[in-house]
Amino acid sequence: MRDSASQKLLLHYECQQWLTHEACLLDENRYEEWFALLAPHVEYVVPIRIVVEGDSRPAFSERAFHFKDNRASLRARIDRLNTGFAWAERPPTRTQRFVSNVIVEKGIDSATVTVHSSLLLYLGGSDPMCGEILTARRRDRLVWIDDRWALEARWAYIGQTILSSSLSVFL
Repeated sequence: MRDSASQKLLLHYECQQWLTHEACLLDENRYEEWFALLAPHVEYVVPIRIVVEGDSRPAFSERAFHFKDNRASLRARIDRLNTGFAWAERPPTRTQRFVSNVIVEKGIDSATVTVHSSLLLYLGGSDPMCGEILTARRRDRLVWIDDRWALEARWAYIGQTILSSSLSVFL
């Protein structure tokens, strides 16, 4: 019993550390290092929140997305950020990510876990008096590859229905 509890605690700690490290890389615009954390067949999806009356429809679209990326499109987004022609990121958005409410579920095998977390993201733009706060619930699938965890899938569900500016940062 104790070994099982210790293993769960260690796994939770590893996943929490992974998410914290990822947040630091993104906040510091270290996109190449962040890209190295991605699995070869990564899926990165941010569906658009929809508002409808009643409970008969889902709260998020299954056909419209802020992002629906794979490794190649994530690579292209990073390359564009490095060109100086990503106008939404000139000057670069100042960000600070707070990751909490981490819940780890073991996968079918020991090499895969699903990690649920909450994200509070501060976005500071060119106007020092105006910042924006975004919230998101995230569901990540981490896979153990080459003696490290790698992000294989991320589904991020933004709390806001309407965004005050274009979403050009990674969640």
